[in-house]
Amino acid sequence: ADGLLASLKKQREGLAASDSVLGFLKKVDVAEECLATCQEAEMPFLKGIEILPPDESVKAIGDCESGAAKAEMAVSTARAMLRSRFSELKRYSKEVASRTQDELKAQEKRLEGVAKKLADFKKETAERKTAAMLAEAHEAVSEAEKKAAALGKACEGLTLENLDGVAAEALKESVEGTGTCEREAAAAISKARQVLLAKQKES
Repeated sequence: ADGLLASLKKQREGLAASDSVLGFLKKVDVAEECLATCQEAEMPFLKGIEILPPDESVKAIGDCESGAAKAEMAVSTARAMLRSRFSELKRYSKEVASRTQDELKAQEKRLEGVAKKLADFKKETAERKTAAMLAEAHEAVSEAEKKAAALGKACEGLTLENLDGVAAEALKESVEGTGTCEREAAAAISKARQVLLAKQKES
């Protein structure tokens, strides 16, 4: 009878340990699946285009950040379970505890591999976001500089020295052209400031 009870106990213990490892294995599987989603999200950046068009870049970066957040949560959940599983080992016999610990550690290596790749992914995503922000800000500033240059050119003929020699109609056209350039330059400068402020808040 004692031998039978001992055998049943060992079987139950083995099943409990197997379930323990299986539960953790599934959490690692989820983490790997989340990482795969991250890798799919970054595909637009792997086409050989240094800077994506603004709309495409915003969506791709958003998808990457969302994927990274989910993957990070999956890794954190798996690590919490692993700590719990390790603490449960003391309830098992020495033989079962040792075998279960080895199996858990093998899966832990998989999990830490996911965590490392995720850390690299987050770093690359942050760098891509910064590059996109700088590109958009540079474009806005460049456009403002072009409008300012156009304003300067439009004003070239409007000097006190040559006003007497300019026909009234030509003078009117010059003034109107200058006004248009001034409005465009002001609008471009305002947009550049808005972009820079927005990007500073995002960073």
